[in-house]
Amino acid sequence: MKKINYKDNLNLNFAVIIFILSLLFLIGTINNGNLIFKNTSVAGINLSGKNKTEAKKTLQDAVKNYEGFKFGDKTILPQEAGVNFDVESTLNKVYFYGRNSSLPVGLWERMAANFTKRNYELETKIDEKQLSSFLSKKTDDYNTASEDYSLAWDNGLKIKPEIPGKRLLITDTKEQMLENARFLKDDQALKTETVTTNKSVKDLESANLFKQTESSITVVLDSRKWEINPATLAEWIIFENSTQNAGLSSYIWPFLKPTSFKLSLDDNKINIFLEKIAKEVNITPQNAMLTIVDGKATVFAPSRDGYMVDVADGNSKIKDAFIADDRTASLKVNKKPAEVREDNLNNLGIKELIATGTSNFVGSPSNRVHNVKNGASKFSGLIIDPGQIFSFNKLVGAVDASTGYVEGLVIKDFKTVPEYGGGLCQVSTTMFRTALNAGLPIIERYPHAYPVQYYSPVGTDSTVYDPNPDLKFKNDTDAHILIQYNVTGTILKFEFYGTKTAKTVKFSGNEDGSAAVDRAENLKPTIFDQDKKGKGSLTALWWRFIYEGNKLVRQDKFYSAYDSPDKYPH
Repeated sequence: MKKINYKDNLNLNFAVIIFILSLLFLIGTINNGNLIFKNTSVAGINLSGKNKTEAKKTLQDAVKNYEGFKFGDKTILPQEAGVNFDVESTLNKVYFYGRNSSLPVGLWERMAANFTKRNYELETKIDEKQLSSFLSKKTDDYNTASEDYSLAWDNGLKIKPEIPGKRLLITDTKEQMLENARFLKDDQALKTETVTTNKSVKDLESANLFKQTESSITVVLDSRKWEINPATLAEWIIFENSTQNAGLSSYIWPFLKPTSFKLSLDDNKINIFLEKIAKEVNITPQNAMLTIVDGKATVFAPSRDGYMVDVADGNSKIKDAFIADDRTASLKVNKKPAEVREDNLNNLGIKELIATGTSNFVGSPSNRVHNVKNGASKFSGLIIDPGQIFSFNKLVGAVDASTGYVEGLVIKDFKTVPEYGGGLCQVSTTMFRTALNAGLPIIERYPHAYPVQYYSPVGTDSTVYDPNPDLKFKNDTDAHILIQYNVTGTILKFEFYGTKTAKTVKFSGNEDGSAAVDRAENLKPTIFDQDKKGKGSLTALWWRFIYEGNKLVRQDKFYSAYDSPDKYPH
């Protein structure tokens, strides 16, 4: 009898199985052609039996008709949040199911297609930067702070309950948005949580807190008194809490509620109260006023020290009085010496008059005159440190009714219109000329849009408007510079006191320095392009020459192009 070779039979059987599987794979391929297998969906949309072209159109229509993400009562398009659909990649993934190059895998997938339903997600492309920016903005829109329990005075002290806040959960919201996009869901994407303080009204009512608010606090300074009544105290009160063994307990059980409460006062509200008192009682230090006697700076009006309410100390004393039987808080004042005094003139280097500058505002209406005088006063007694860059806009401060200005004409947005501070450029122009005459480096300066009658000679003006344009120059001397001003008739004059240098300053409308003068106010600039841009338009050109002895050490060119006034109607 011939011996059976089991190994050969096994190989034969395996070959037959492979043949049958291949035949089934081939038959399945022929039968399905280029169609998507049955039981196939994308985002719940049935694509079974469709070819790629049909499936692509079906998905594109679905994406086009997708309304977007629900955010509260609003709807946001995916593209606004940086979420874009990739239909092509989705189709490739779906189509190649059952067409895997591996025969066993492909056959298994085809068999499974007959018995199991598959719902694929839509592939998406995420712009993470845009999505993060979107969520950050939504955080600002939807986050609301909780309002703590507070006290109110209504025929006695009453507890006003807490108003919970709301916080956007960024990670949860992002995940829901992407889930909605992948399956074209219209579920609410906005995920928030309520923010509370974990205090209960019962806890507060059971605590003996109200005794501190039953009587007024008296704030005292010398013979003056200010009352903080119970109603005001109720508005200032904040709650502070503590937890027994807080460090260990909060670590083991982070949601442990506070077990004790105390009342405290809001620092900011106390400080606002004290700052109002300070405005009443503070004495501003006054620098010594100087004049020139025998060529030297001499004091003709002595300095005066200032006295300022110590707000931090007052805050502490009001809090002490709040919890004490003695309901009195005594204010402390601190002495603030003047910057320029009889005893420190030489130390500051303020020895002599180093420069003056003038301008004439003749013909100005009364409101403009008021603004000129008010603006100039802001610089009285101002000290410019060695090396400091003077910024007109920074040092003049706010320009509005609260700082003493009235409306006057300004050039703005191709119009001449009334605004607070109109006329302040008379001050900046005069300051510019003083800095020029002192030989100080001009860092920044701009001419007006058109020639203005108050700024003769033309080309020596300086326009300012917060925050720009600005006038800037540098104190390049080794000494401090003190600014003083005076108004005589219609002449505004600034005086710079400091220590003279070896510099000599000249001005000329000619580049070669011919016909030079000693002061900017007296120069005759070169004028050209008159009426080229309309009636009254022109360009002014002049130079400043700075010498040390007979040596020219610096030459500055000042070019000012002016438009026609007709283009800036009143």
